[in-house]
Amino acid sequence: MSLVPEPVSLDDDDDEVEASSYNRKIVLFASTVLVLYLTSFFLLWALVPSDPAALAIAATIDYRTYEWPALGFLTALCFELIGWVFSTNKLREQLMPVPLSTMFIAGTAAVSFRTGISPVLLDFNGRLLRPCRYLEWSFTTPSLLFLIGQTCSVSNRDLVGFIVADWFMIVTGFFSSWCTNLAWIWFWIIVSFLTFFWALRGIWVMFELAIGECDERDAAVDNIRRLRAVSFVIWWGFAVVWVLAALSPNDELVTAQTEEWMWSFCDIFAKLLLEAALFQGTMCSVEERKLMTVHKLSDVYHSEKIKGMQVEARMQEKFFTAVSHELRTPLNGIIGLSDSMLAQHERQNKSKDTPATASQTAVALKGKGSKPPDI
Repeated sequence: MSLVPEPVSLDDDDDEVEASSYNRKIVLFASTVLVLYLTSFFLLWALVPSDPAALAIAATIDYRTYEWPALGFLTALCFELIGWVFSTNKLREQLMPVPLSTMFIAGTAAVSFRTGISPVLLDFNGRLLRPCRYLEWSFTTPSLLFLIGQTCSVSNRDLVGFIVADWFMIVTGFFSSWCTNLAWIWFWIIVSFLTFFWALRGIWVMFELAIGECDERDAAVDNIRRLRAVSFVIWWGFAVVWVLAALSPNDELVTAQTEEWMWSFCDIFAKLLLEAALFQGTMCSVEERKLMTVHKLSDVYHSEKIKGMQVEARMQEKFFTAVSHELRTPLNGIIGLSDSMLAQHERQNKSKDTPATASQTAVALKGKGSKPPDI
């Protein structure tokens, strides 16, 4: 059985159909996220009134706490739009609607905090609670998980499970801050942290799959390991800020201003750094890795095919050389016998033509040397 892989089809039409289908799924995902966020934001703005005490606390927050994130997200959005227009990498271009929607959502949320149009409430400790922040997280962090999932061959079922766990973590975290009943507060905290660890497990699984699908000599392996560490730090950073705020009903550990700065820093660090690493680094999406594998298999097949043809050519040359050598001995005998017959029958016209023809043919065959005889 041959160990040479079969030739891989690189049909351009099939590739275009598959790419078009994949692109439609990405656009549908990003569009759905964007529409749901805008609808939810409008309903929250229209139906949830701000708490006067919360407004008083919000008035003390330095406006630059929200200006820098808004500037960063909207600037990144502009650069990504430009990169999308002039991109030459078709596979990364297909994924671009997801980071575009993520940056748009994060940027509009920061602008709403800066302008004060988003409602503000008080949590169970009497601290500032922004529902729009949790709303933004519930759409942007699942998108980040979706992007991480595109770097490996994780199953759709597992990927959806990790995204749902992350979404539940955020929603139950909001409920734990918003509730006033102590029993419900602890219930939602426990559920939130259970789903938090499940989301962390999903991140670990996806990065492990990405590492396992790469060649150990590939520089992307080190990048993936670093990005995995950064992702864990980011997710734990959000949890640590929430715990510190929950343990500071009277600003013992962190003030309201410090808390807002920490949330803004975590947001910028998570979205800008992760997306920059995924799109500008040497990490490859699973589609890129599949395409590179296809080309590698095709190159290996053609290389082995060429080597096989060279071996066949050498064997054929050896065969014809051996055959030509073996023919020389009987040909010398034929030449000598023909010359003898010519000498004996040179005066007999009837018999002269036959030995002359035989002699000439033998001489011609002998003159071929190592070339295959043309009989």
